[in-house]
Amino acid sequence: MLRRFGLFGPPALIFYDSNGRQERDAQLVGFVGADAFLAHLKKWGQ
Repeated sequence: MLRRFGLFGPPALIFYDSNGRQERDAQLVGFVGADAFLAHLKKWGQ
């Protein structure tokens, strides 16, 4: 899976648009604190 999605290791969150296409710029790799995660969701959830 790491190779398929271009990740270097877990943890990782992969986001998809409403058409099922991967949003590579929205991908999160590694630990992200709660505040940073919420800010990320707000940015990409528009």
